Amino acid sequence: MGVLSWDKPQRAVSVEEWKGIVADSAPPGVYTPNMSREDRLKWKAKLIRPKDTPPRVEIRKSFNMGGGAQVLIIVSLGGGYNYGPGYRVEQRWGGTTKGINVHVSANSAACMTFDQWGEMMAAVAEARAVLESDMRGQ
Repeated sequence: MGVLSWDKPQRAVSVEEWKGIVADSAPPGVYTPNMSREDRLKWKAKLIRPKDTPPRVEIRKSFNMGGGAQVLIIVSLGGGYNYGPGYRVEQRWGGTTKGINVHVSANSAACMTFDQWGEMMAAVAEARAVLESDMRGQ
C-alpha cells in the first residue's frame, strides 16, 4: 500500500465559500484546501492531465505542528506546468517550471518528524512512479 490517498476528499465548505478565501495574487483557495480535517492530515494526491503541459501529481497535506502548515507538492517529469488560469510561476518569480521535478510550497513553517519526512519522500517517489506509468501508457 502506498503513502498517497487518491480518493476524492470530502469538502469542508461550499465551493462558493472556498472561492471567497484569497491570498495575495494567488488563485482561489491557495493554501486552503477545501478538504475535511481528516483528509487534510492525509497525503492527498491528484493526477492532473492538462492539455498544454505534461501530466503532474499534486500532493497536499496539513501539519498540526509548526502552526498548522499546509504544504503543496507538485511532482512532474520536468516538462513544465502551471497553476491554473491567470497564474504562472514565471510571473511570480521570473523563473520557469521546465526541468523542475518537485516543487514544494507551504504557507508556514512545515515542521516534521523524521517519520513524516520519510513519508513525504515516499509520497514523492509514489507520485513519480504514477507519472512514469501514465506516460508509458499513453
